[in-house]
Amino acid sequence: MTVYLKSIGCVLRELDLARVKNYFVLNNCEIVDNPEDADCIIFSTCAVHKPTIDNSMKMINNLNNFNKKFIVIGCLPAIMPHLIDKSIINCETLNPHTLHEIDKFFPEFSVPFNSIPVSSRTIDNKKSKYLISKNDLPQKTILNLSLGNSIFKKLAFYKYFKEIANKKSSFLVTSRGCNHHCTYCGIKKAVGSLISLPPEKVIENYKRLISEGNSHIIFYSDDTASYGEDINVSFSDLLQELDKVSPQSITWELDFIHPQKLLDHFDVLYKLVKKRRIVLLECPTQHMSQPVLKRMNRNYNINDVIEKLNIIKKASPRLFLISHHIVGFPGETEEDVENTIKNIKKSNFDFFELLAFFENETCPARKMKNKVKPKDMVNRMIKINHVLDKQKILHSINAELDFPKGIIKTRFVTNDAIKEKL
Repeated sequence: MTVYLKSIGCVLRELDLARVKNYFVLNNCEIVDNPEDADCIIFSTCAVHKPTIDNSMKMINNLNNFNKKFIVIGCLPAIMPHLIDKSIINCETLNPHTLHEIDKFFPEFSVPFNSIPVSSRTIDNKKSKYLISKNDLPQKTILNLSLGNSIFKKLAFYKYFKEIANKKSSFLVTSRGCNHHCTYCGIKKAVGSLISLPPEKVIENYKRLISEGNSHIIFYSDDTASYGEDINVSFSDLLQELDKVSPQSITWELDFIHPQKLLDHFDVLYKLVKKRRIVLLECPTQHMSQPVLKRMNRNYNINDVIEKLNIIKKASPRLFLISHHIVGFPGETEEDVENTIKNIKKSNFDFFELLAFFENETCPARKMKNKVKPKDMVNRMIKINHVLDKQKILHSINAELDFPKGIIKTRFVTNDAIKEKL
């Protein structure tokens, strides 16, 4: 059997597809580069916001035209299954939570999917999807209005960071699924609840990555710092065990650290940052005003989070600190924006990703009242953008909104910018 694989979406879904690829290879299938040459097509989708949903559906329709055995995986089948009209699109569907059921489509295979280990991937710095031309961006996207003829290096922290540090880097997936119930998010429906790998398996995978020459490990999961809550194991304990078996030269990047988990595991995180084991920490605050956080079902005190992050940053000023902020969440007021600006000025973030609120069909926030008008969302994003500029905080903007041309001045990540932070 010949198989063609294609992916749109996040690193985790790419790692899922890499595991699927290994599944086919171990069952004596040939991977081909062209869908025309394939007996079976596997396409991994994304549904995090409108552009990726549109791109996923466009690709589904294109691949359906080849009239091959077709399986659509990723988040879209779980979040928006109605978009895939099976009277028109001849395909089977699986999502991240049900991917193990792929065996039912290939009963002749001798190697079951569950026997295939979770994939890790070494970063190829020469071929990065995070380096894209402005011509690839939608016309309405704010990024297209502020770049001129330059190249936008989209959230490429790990790529550039590791290039500067001269380190071979790889992802370490410790769990899948999420234990939180944020009202703006529909991804939980696709990934399900937290499922952690046994600690001995994580340690085994970690040692293997180091033995393969990786000196920078990227902890990457749907809900990284909730690791172990389903198997009565502490995330702090795991980090300390991994630290014990690490040569001094090994550095870590911790992605998707929920702010409440930052508070819960602060003591260990502080020690590991201070000793320069952790050199990059992503803690998505999602908003900087307490009333909005409450409606988001993000139950932590934002002042406590900022205080702890500032303490961590002081312990290691070279730590690269990242956050996300959603603009225009239902019920957001001008007072919330002012609270956000005050808290940004108190913080020590190195990078801030601004995102316009996207009303996913399955997120609870869709039913909330007092929706923010697109015009107000634009003005608030411009206002926060200018504050970030003044604070010299690197940032990007992810928004499908109509912005007045030339009014936005954005700061993007470059080799020199990160080198300066280091």
